[in-house]
Amino acid sequence: MIALIAATPLESILLSEPLTASVLPGGFCLFTGHLGERSVSLVLSGVGKANAAAATALLLAQSRPEVVISFGCGGAFPGFGLGNGDLTLATAEHYGDEGVDTPLGFEGMRALGFALVQRPEQNFHDILPVSDTWLEKARASLTNTAVRRGCAWREGIFATVSTCSGSDRHSAAVAQRTGALCETMEGAAVAQMCAAFNVPFLGIRGISNLTGNRDRTAWNLPLAVTAAQEAVLDLLRSLPPEESAP
Repeated sequence: MIALIAATPLESILLSEPLTASVLPGGFCLFTGHLGERSVSLVLSGVGKANAAAATALLLAQSRPEVVISFGCGGAFPGFGLGNGDLTLATAEHYGDEGVDTPLGFEGMRALGFALVQRPEQNFHDILPVSDTWLEKARASLTNTAVRRGCAWREGIFATVSTCSGSDRHSAAVAQRTGALCETMEGAAVAQMCAAFNVPFLGIRGISNLTGNRDRTAWNLPLAVTAAQEAVLDLLRSLPPEESAP
């Protein structure tokens, strides 16, 4: 089974439509069924880190998927050549505003000495990992999606924030401290739970806007969420059929 996590119905409607709906504890919507040749569980977490972490933890407490894919829309930081409808693939998830803002600059969780995930082999602070195996699978798939859609795609760090970058000043600060190409509100929280449960993680986002001085007239949410969902569906369709249990 492959787990899919999206924040809102808008970001998941193309994938959830053929699936069967139910409800997880806490009121999170769960959709189950098959996409391509794979069984899937799609959870709508709601917006933000707390919702994303809770929904992911609930799902992982009762099942062990091959991978958890966080998907939806995101804002692109300037300088990466990304525009509305382009696709991005996470190479790592970075908490962009967990820490303390001091007169000498921002201090993240590593600087403060707080590990968000503690495992025998490794602790994770601000930065959460993405599965190398699933990155390789997604690269080939996203290339095909981008060619078909006539859009660009880039891979790099995703920043997860509670306060989105609605000004040039804030955008520059988050970009400088994280090195991210894309900003979301859930990805690192999903990745954190995957690290805690030792389950592979992958992040895919369609670009709805550039970060910086906020101008909603320049956004294109429908284009972004369609691109992200098509990328996820193309990835699922590229996988070999699911092996039946003996």
